[in-house]
Amino acid sequence: MGVRTIYSSEHILAYPHIDFENDLTSILTKNGFKVTDLSYHHNYKPQTMSHLRSDTSPVSLSVRLAPDMMISKDDETIFCELKTGRSKDIIRLEAYQFMCNRIREEYFCTPVLYLYRGVASDGKIIGCYASQIKENLLVIPDI
Repeated sequence: MGVRTIYSSEHILAYPHIDFENDLTSILTKNGFKVTDLSYHHNYKPQTMSHLRSDTSPVSLSVRLAPDMMISKDDETIFCELKTGRSKDIIRLEAYQFMCNRIREEYFCTPVLYLYRGVASDGKIIGCYASQIKENLLVIPDI
């Protein structure tokens, strides 16, 4: 693991995700890709982040749940959404974000690559495009 970039807005539970962001950015950069960080909590001022987190409107969710990064090489650019997890048999996705990413792919011809690294993949990076994900359970939390 390389140097961990931590932002003041990060919670300790986000560290596996932060490590994945940093590791993937390093791998991609070394292989000639340009990586643009799109995460709202890395790019907005604390006051704006606080406002976005307190607002559950579709507009706020669209900003908060936008893909983590944009990856470019040569004439190809795609969005990339990173996921981590501690469950052996489940990879969890946010339903609203997933819906938005499927719409991006289907109607705007904008690829969204989902990459996962966690317990379910034994720490290996696995991935596919949003359109290839076959969801089988929708859970609506009590929060």
